[in-house]
Amino acid sequence: MANEEQSAEEIFGSALDLPPEERSAYLVRACSGSSELRNLVEELLLEHQRIGSFLEEPLLAKNRAGPLPPTVSVHILTAGHKLGAIPS
Repeated sequence: MANEEQSAEEIFGSALDLPPEERSAYLVRACSGSSELRNLVEELLLEHQRIGSFLEEPLLAKNRAGPLPPTVSVHILTAGHKLGAIPS
């Protein structure tokens, strides 16, 4: 099982480098007829697609309609900034 998972991760990584329209044909070749392996890779691709869009656009996008509500404050974090630290 561990070997199949490793193979699935390798195939998944290679599939991500391909345009979406080429992935299905690649999976047919790479999985060598193993439906279990192909299903595992397809699950990884679907999960990656689902999670990939999670933070594609900032919560407070610049093209947001209207001004920010007065209860929202925006702070720019810089390297070394600690959350919860009181600014000096």
